[in-house]
Amino acid sequence: MGLTLYLSVLPLGCIDFSGGGPDTDKIEIIGEEKSPNGKFIATSFSCSGGGAAGYFYFNASLRKAGEKLDQRDGLLGKHKTWKAFANIEVKWIDDENLEVSYSQSNSPDYKENNAVKVESKHGIKIHHNIRKKAKKAEAPKIDKRIMALLGGKSVYALIANLSKAKTCEAYRIDGYSRGAKEDKRGKMRGYPIISGPTPIDDASKVSLSNVIIDPNTYLWDVAKSCEFLPGIALRLTDTNVQVDVLICFSCDELEIYTNGKLAGHEDFDPRRSDLLRVAKKLFLKDEKIQALK
Repeated sequence: MGLTLYLSVLPLGCIDFSGGGPDTDKIEIIGEEKSPNGKFIATSFSCSGGGAAGYFYFNASLRKAGEKLDQRDGLLGKHKTWKAFANIEVKWIDDENLEVSYSQSNSPDYKENNAVKVESKHGIKIHHNIRKKAKKAEAPKIDKRIMALLGGKSVYALIANLSKAKTCEAYRIDGYSRGAKEDKRGKMRGYPIISGPTPIDDASKVSLSNVIIDPNTYLWDVAKSCEFLPGIALRLTDTNVQVDVLICFSCDELEIYTNGKLAGHEDFDPRRSDLLRVAKKLFLKDEKIQALK
């Protein structure tokens, strides 16, 4: 008598081999915004864990102010540890409406998972904006002001995808002591280096890309009288381009140098919290950076 054994095979991309638990997960905040009334917090984040088998995913969270983020209580997907969503951004429309924008996998394996999305939470209506993939023939439209600020298409291409950067590192600099504007030993654009270089992690790369190339980051028609005193410098390079971004949290302004020449200077007040979050993460032991609000 023969015995036939049937095996059910599932796509590996959809299996949760959790070798660890939520307590061992590593969470990276990508973007975070308080509601206009300050009662709720919306967050986009990445999460990795699961022991030897491992998982890595992106999701969004909505919680009351003061509550701890629960990475397994995401707004997207039936299975919270599946990597089905990416490029997630959260934006408050008003106190009762939140917009969550993202791209999602179109694979049939994820159809059931992706059909489950939180439509309302804490009395707040959640508007889901699913980004459509651009046709290959279409070139992305770049704001002319951003192009001028950065110094050209090659710089935009580098900053838009920092995962491909040859160098991506941060420095603490002394904005109060500047000599000649060129680089010298122990100086960045003339400012003494306090510490660094510090490698920029993957989640921070995503945050920096989203902030720097977004036209809504800047107050284009505002002029301030405060003195530019940068405390953070970023050095980003590929084969042919070197970009230095100097960040001043005293007046919320940044300067961008492309291949040693000043390309632009703008106010980033609307995204101060995002840039400050990255700075605090990169310089955990720097008391002055950690004391900034």
